[in-house]
Amino acid sequence: VSALCNALRQAPELKAAEAALAAELKTLTRLLEPEAAATPLEAALVARIHTAHDNELPRLRELPDLVDTLRVLDDAALARVRQAFQKRLAAIQAVGVPPDPNTEERQNAVSLLGRALAGQTPAILLIDGHNVLFGLPARYNPPRGGALPDAEKRKKLAGDIVRITAPNPAVRAWIIFDGPTRSDTQASANVRVTYSGGKGEHRADGVLLEAIGADGPPAPGTAAESWIHVALVPPVNRHALDEAVRMLPLVVADARQVAVDSPALTERLRELAAAMDADTGARFAGPDRADVADLLRWLSEGNFVLLGALRCTVGGGQASAQESSRLGVARLRTEVLPELIGDGGLLVLAQATMPSFLRYGAYPYIVVVREQSGGQEGSDSGSAIEHRFVGLFTIAAMNANVLDIPLISRRVQEALAISRDDPRHPGQLVLDIIQTVPRSELFALSSQQLLDMAGAVI
Repeated sequence: VSALCNALRQAPELKAAEAALAAELKTLTRLLEPEAAATPLEAALVARIHTAHDNELPRLRELPDLVDTLRVLDDAALARVRQAFQKRLAAIQAVGVPPDPNTEERQNAVSLLGRALAGQTPAILLIDGHNVLFGLPARYNPPRGGALPDAEKRKKLAGDIVRITAPNPAVRAWIIFDGPTRSDTQASANVRVTYSGGKGEHRADGVLLEAIGADGPPAPGTAAESWIHVALVPPVNRHALDEAVRMLPLVVADARQVAVDSPALTERLRELAAAMDADTGARFAGPDRADVADLLRWLSEGNFVLLGALRCTVGGGQASAQESSRLGVARLRTEVLPELIGDGGLLVLAQATMPSFLRYGAYPYIVVVREQSGGQEGSDSGSAIEHRFVGLFTIAAMNANVLDIPLISRRVQEALAISRDDPRHPGQLVLDIIQTVPRSELFALSSQQLLDMAGAVI
């Protein structure tokens, strides 16, 4: 610039250089914001963020929110702190994360991989090549420019693995790709590339299983595993994440137990319906016995998601679980509700007070059928049995025509028959009103109560 000012004859190149330098200076000024008046606290926070390692970023993510809560920085300074965090995050993602040799020895896959790549421990890395290509699109399928051919992607991945493992001869890597013809090549002294050969899906998986000695039928007592990776989009509420971590094992345990016991749950519901059909009234009291049996079958036909079942010995308002009868989520619970149906009753539909893990925000229902005392072989002759089924009504059930639901349909028909003699209650209007009532509430209403409810609306 000074040359431009002092030159007797200014060259055009100097003017272009001055313009370029001015634009660059403007860009740097905008990025660095030297005119911003930073307090010592802001300067210390920004400096700490700029020197943070990748494994420190999750903890530092909440720092701006904490500072905002304390109100120790103004809004402009707080915005600069947030911007500093985003810049540091972008920088780490852009250059990649080198393994930290000071990682504490923890028994998890990430730390073990870090220690191996840092040269602290020998390791054999088995890599499903196509899964890596699919999982790292930013690296192997860049958004700018032409898409890389599949062969180039595989070559690039092999080159990356060679580069990463080169400083550590004790680390050997084996990359397996799906391919029609089996082949093996050495990309380097400690990196092997294999094409699986064969036909169909999961060919690379078969080679991996062979490599770890897992071919053949599973050993007795083992079970297949499914892994689910959940990528969280920042910012993440730390308290909500901790609660999710606490609840997730409970959710998975419930889901697994329901899946394992699902056939037995359905079979028990149908067996109870068959027993009611065959009964003459000694075991199951009340005139609705046939309708209740039909209702149980209707529930088992895709209208009720069975989550658990339990038989309880009841009497005097108390209930005692028959432990051997637990199925589904009932295996994982210890609490037992008191007696739910009094003497002479047959069916009760109750709603739980705790939401289900398996459908967010939904409260399960408990379908209870009472069996008279002494009705079941081996039961206490002085106590009755309550057959309890826990589950959730499906969307189809909640929107079903009331005339298609056993037990409810008969009560609706009785209400319509009564309304025929009363001109104040047109039958079609009564039916239309009943159709708007939640199906779960209709189980508790008699035919007269249904008519009274419709009449109140009319």
